[in-house]
Amino acid sequence: YLIYTRLTKAKQLLRTTANPISQIALDVGIHNIGHFITLFKRYEGITPGAYRARQSADGRGEAEPKA
Repeated sequence: YLIYTRLTKAKQLLRTTANPISQIALDVGIHNIGHFITLFKRYEGITPGAYRARQSADGRGEAEPKA
């Protein structure tokens, strides 16, 4: 549950700010950037950078959830 909550907040920050991914990881309470990227990719299927790029290219909100 905690990881889900942190990643949900991270997705919001990726969509709405230009903060570096390392800062977003810290903001959501994950202090190891490599671990943050690994978790994000495991739950979302793409890296945080790719998620941000997809969101800005789509111009839409939330990406399709991954099972």
